[in-house]
Amino acid sequence: MTSITFYSHTNDRFHIAIKVCQKAIQKKIKVSILTTSKSESKTMSDLLWSMPAPNFFPNCTSNSPIIELTPIMIGHEQISIRQSGILINLTNEIPKCFSTFERLIEIVDKKKEVQISARKKFKFYKDRGYFIKNYQMDIKPEKQ
Repeated sequence: MTSITFYSHTNDRFHIAIKVCQKAIQKKIKVSILTTSKSESKTMSDLLWSMPAPNFFPNCTSNSPIIELTPIMIGHEQISIRQSGILINLTNEIPKCFSTFERLIEIVDKKKEVQISARKKFKFYKDRGYFIKNYQMDIKPEKQ
């Protein structure tokens, strides 16, 4: 069953997506990033490529001929994304293919429309029996 993680109340959805990609690449797990538009896909791709060495992250679009060789795939159409590994969902929709992935990452910023959508997605997954982890990004851990 797909493992689902919400990162909530973040200031920057792209920043969290990059951190998830970094951890996945270290573990040799392929990542698909679902965005809302072609321009958002380009922004995400540019950010991944611009990370300082040795942390830049090779990526391609969903229609690239080198998709199988590339650890990170970025697309804005659900039908064209890879169907395994980790799916990072940057849209306000429930991805139709989410259950084909080992992990689904939902990144929620502080925009009202994103939070409303996230609540609906959370309920959808929970009602279907998925175990959900939720990390509140605006809460600092207590010092011990």
